[in-house]
Amino acid sequence: MEKYLIENFKDGVHVSLECENDILGIIILEPTLLSQVYSILKPDFFYNEFNKALYLGIKNLFENGKAIDMLTISIEMKRTYQNKEKVNISYEIAEKTKRVVTSANFLEWCYCLYEIYTNRETFLIRSGYYKGESESETAQIIKEKLDGLFVKNINDWSDASFVANELVSHIEHIEKYGNEGIKSGLSLIDSITGGAKPEQLIVVGARPGVGKSALLNKWTNEALKQNKAVGILNLEMADKNTMARMLSIESGVRFSNIYNANFINEAERKFVINELLKLSNQKLNFCSQAGIDAYSIRAKAVQLKNRNQLDILFVDYLQLVSGTGKKANRQEEVAELTRNLKLLAKELKIPIVALCQLNRDSTKASGEKKPKISQARESGAIEQDADIVILLHREEDENEEKVNENAEIKIGKNRNGKTSKWMPITFDGSKVLFKDFEPSYTPIIPEHIEKTSFNNGLQNETPF
Repeated sequence: MEKYLIENFKDGVHVSLECENDILGIIILEPTLLSQVYSILKPDFFYNEFNKALYLGIKNLFENGKAIDMLTISIEMKRTYQNKEKVNISYEIAEKTKRVVTSANFLEWCYCLYEIYTNRETFLIRSGYYKGESESETAQIIKEKLDGLFVKNINDWSDASFVANELVSHIEHIEKYGNEGIKSGLSLIDSITGGAKPEQLIVVGARPGVGKSALLNKWTNEALKQNKAVGILNLEMADKNTMARMLSIESGVRFSNIYNANFINEAERKFVINELLKLSNQKLNFCSQAGIDAYSIRAKAVQLKNRNQLDILFVDYLQLVSGTGKKANRQEEVAELTRNLKLLAKELKIPIVALCQLNRDSTKASGEKKPKISQARESGAIEQDADIVILLHREEDENEEKVNENAEIKIGKNRNGKTSKWMPITFDGSKVLFKDFEPSYTPIIPEHIEKTSFNNGLQNETPF
């Protein structure tokens, strides 16, 4: 199959060794030109294996701040290139430079090579050359190949006047439409942070069982009320479980009644179904695929964004995301993941809210009951990459699971605003719901249910 495809490549359309050789020759003779095309010229643009290895060697010298000339390139190639065909490396490098007459059209030639690469990849994709072990893996490979066909503009810098115009537009937009992000539904968060705004990475940290997912569900419901398109990556629980929790928040009916189909009466059942129908018509998408990694998150987010179905992305939770296998240990993998999520938020211009598991044992060892973001499992880079860090805390009570209890919340980091001390909020375990603090909080009884039957249903029942 591969031989057949290669034989069908058209010279100058799918492959141009002449263009490859000229570009490499110019870079060898005038290495300062590499900085002009560094952000767009990729190794895969070179079809010839030696040319690809040669460009990688030059690129490696550039990245490490070393001199670039025929001697240093030759030494680098002899160190890194697997010379199976016994090529005379020094001779081949010198041959590249002999063709060079002028570098006047260097940038244009680089764009020509990019166009040839695009034609080649499109031909391979259409021919079914890229295949994975399953249909989904094949689709993912093709998606990544298509994403790789787009390059950034050759000019990586913006002058001061351009940035000033951007800032004026930003100020005018705020003056006209306000500076509010996607509200969480908790006034303590919204008043300090202004809600989740585009390009922000927001991390919600808490120990296991405190209610991180409950805060995510609350935030999701509020986002839908603001007519925002929501994507939820469920790595801990089933999608239907998350939907049931959201339905409990929206309807006021106990979560256990909904998820276990243990309705008080037929009126409550009909009410829940009607609320579920309303929720099902919202711009809400779930994904609970196992073994998802950072690259898959990006592919899935781009997919939703291209369909205009993504204004905010929730990830539940960070430590369950699989590693890419490129890092030496798990801490480095999680650190790489948070950096990728921050870059993804900037690329798609959406906020990303990621839940983070904090170590229970480290809290006990320190003697402090309330958590710190530095106790994040498997990574200390989360606080560095996040724009906002929200911490949750609830006292553990081994003897009793309270239906309604006090909890605390803290804005531990806010890159563009104020932080806060620990502040009280209320947690209703029966509906897996956080809400603003109410000292004398009592359950809200839906209007459609008689108070006597509802109160009877609360007796002798634990919230989970």
